[in-house]
Amino acid sequence: MNRIEGRCRFLLATLLTAVIWMVVLPRIAKWRPIESMIRSHQAAGIDPSAMFYSDVEHLTYEEGMLRRGDQ
Repeated sequence: MNRIEGRCRFLLATLLTAVIWMVVLPRIAKWRPIESMIRSHQAAGIDPSAMFYSDVEHLTYEEGMLRRGDQ
């Protein structure tokens, strides 16, 4: 692989990442099940940037998204 091919691959990877980040993910966030989960997490005061499974024990199992309260 020469220098131009390497730069083209890098540019393509960067462009693909930007499209996913700025187009695909926002559209997924507007999908009804995801949107309702985002709203419920915001209402519960959950910070998604620091979310680990150990941080969500107080939440109950809903629509297959989280573990059951009895587990």
